[in-house]
Amino acid sequence: MAKFGKQSQTNLDTCHKDLQTLCNEMIKEYDFSVVFGARSMAIQNALFLKGRELRPGEVGDRREHYVITNIKKVVTFRGFERKSNHNHYPSIAVDIIPYPSGWANQNKIYELAGFAKATYLKLKAEGKIESEMRFGSDWKNPADPPHIEIVT
Repeated sequence: MAKFGKQSQTNLDTCHKDLQTLCNEMIKEYDFSVVFGARSMAIQNALFLKGRELRPGEVGDRREHYVITNIKKVVTFRGFERKSNHNHYPSIAVDIIPYPSGWANQNKIYELAGFAKATYLKLKAEGKIESEMRFGSDWKNPADPPHIEIVT
């Protein structure tokens, strides 16, 4: 049976109890890392700036002042105009990736996302999770398979 490393456990501890329940059940059968639970506005903004540049003549205080320069942008929101679900405490979102392959194997990331969904449905049916959840693997533009969030 796999278990969380120190950083994954620290990240998971910042999450809503239902996300913790889900991840703690999943780790019994599938080895994965918790990349993000709650994150500060500073980290959110740093992630937003990856793959973007400020448009000439703009101040940079609004999302539309930036142009995407790399298709692999990391996050959609800066956290200042609109909070990410990671910008709450406890976090109502978690990002997970397979261990040890990490970001390198997209097939494994989608496999983990499917396992997360199946585990969620099982725990929900058993009454062990109260919250409704949404899975980034279901999104089309852009898909975000490592992401799981509580519907508020």
